[in-house]
Amino acid sequence: MNKIFTVYLFLLGLIIYVYAADVMVNVGNAKSENVFEPAKILALPGDNVVFTWVSGKHSVIETDSLTACAKSAKPDAFSSEGAFLAPKTWIFPVPKDAVPGKTWFYCGVPGHCTPGTGGMAGSLLISGGAPPAGGAPAGAAPAPAPAPAPAPTVSPTAAPPANPIPNDAPTATSSSKAAPSNEANSPSNNNTNNTPVMVGAIIGSLIGGSLLTIGSFLLYKKFKKYNKNKNVILVPGDDRNNFNSGNVHNNTEGYNHGQEAITISENNDNNNLKDYITQIVRQEMMQNQRK
Repeated sequence: MNKIFTVYLFLLGLIIYVYAADVMVNVGNAKSENVFEPAKILALPGDNVVFTWVSGKHSVIETDSLTACAKSAKPDAFSSEGAFLAPKTWIFPVPKDAVPGKTWFYCGVPGHCTPGTGGMAGSLLISGGAPPAGGAPAGAAPAPAPAPAPAPTVSPTAAPPANPIPNDAPTATSSSKAAPSNEANSPSNNNTNNTPVMVGAIIGSLIGGSLLTIGSFLLYKKFKKYNKNKNVILVPGDDRNNFNSGNVHNNTEGYNHGQEAITISENNDNNNLKDYITQIVRQEMMQNQRK
């Protein structure tokens, strides 16, 4: 039971590890430069952005642009709450309900980032859904679709209209419909859409492998118990030969390995022979006493 509980804990830890990935960022580098490596990172809601100080004294503060070099006005702007020297590790957990978008961070140590110019700064892109349509500003109302022209009513004797409706209108509609399909098939969208499939495949393989291991272990225990009950010797005249009582006598406990089991009929013949020999010995002893 303890082994099964341990397996369940192991699976739970793996599932948590799969869902919450660690995105590593170095603060400074081996050359003691004032940089973030990498300067552009991609994370999903629920991931952990791990900042590791490699050299120098630095801080990590969220900002509103790459060259602002000032803390963001958002109430939940993240910050390392101070400047630290290496070695140091600070983790920023991306909220699970974070809105997909782009934000920035910089080092607040004086001289490392200059407002309007930039410096030691980086970009954080939070993904998690299909990006908005390219070129369309956020919050802008979509252009209304043109109403289809009514089909002209032609009587059997009426002549066809002099100016037929041009055929380029459906072509423009087809072109406008084809554009989103090309955007949907872009590599960025494919990577985003494949992420849940990959996570599901990993979890399924882990659960399947664990169930196979548990099943093999139970079959091994059952096979071992069967072999143990197979090597049994029956003791003549012993009431413990009843297997329903649960008392099994193994041939390795208290019995000689060369001892042969004797049937009940042979046992009766031996008892009769023993009584006959005893009577003869008694008669001889009585005759010797009379003499």
